[in-house]
Amino acid sequence: MAIAQETDAGEFSRRVAVELCTWRGVRPEWRAELLSAAAASPVPTLAIWGAKDRILPSTHAATVRAALPHADLAVLPAVGHMAQIEVTDKFLAITERFLAEATEREPTVREPTVR
Repeated sequence: MAIAQETDAGEFSRRVAVELCTWRGVRPEWRAELLSAAAASPVPTLAIWGAKDRILPSTHAATVRAALPHADLAVLPAVGHMAQIEVTDKFLAITERFLAEATEREPTVREPTVR
C-alpha cells in the first residue's frame, strides 16, 4: 500500500486514531456528525461492511441503517475492515450495481436522524 511507504504514514495513522477512535471503536460524536451529514445529503449512499470488521464491528451497521434508511447496506460475511482489498471483485460488483441504479434514482433530501 502506498501510504505504508510514506515516511510519516505511521504518525498520520496515529493522529487519525487519536482523533477519531476509542478502545471501543469510533468516537460516538464523530460517528453522529458523519451520519447526520450523510442523512441530510441528497446523494445516494452505499455502506459496505465486513461482518468480521474488528475496527468498526458490523454491529454498528444497525446504527447506519437507522440513520440512513434509504441507503443501501451490504454486510459481507468473512470480511474484515478492508472489503475493497479483501474481496475486490465482490466489492466492485456491489459498487458498480449501486452506481448503475443510483443514476436512475431521484435525489431526496432527508432530515438528519442521528443525535
